[in-house]
Amino acid sequence: MSVLPPDAFVPVPIRWRAVIPGDVIVAPDGVLWLITLCPKDGEVIGQRTFHERNSGRPDPDEVVQVLVPVTEADAVELCRDELGARLVAGRTV
Repeated sequence: MSVLPPDAFVPVPIRWRAVIPGDVIVAPDGVLWLITLCPKDGEVIGQRTFHERNSGRPDPDEVVQVLVPVTEADAVELCRDELGARLVAGRTV
């Protein structure tokens, strides 16, 4: 369990297929990108600053680090550790 404040965010590995608009990802170089669009065709559009945008078609099975509230990450960790839970489906929109 984390000792971070409850309003902190931590990176969690999530497959690209489960990334949704509004997610903030941590790129391999450490830069934060706000995901602004994920159309059904697999293209993802991210925004680093107001003027700097980028788009691409990542492999849907590739894992990316997504920032989530520490309370959510702690809840998943607790369920795994104490109850042996497994995540069997992606996120819902």
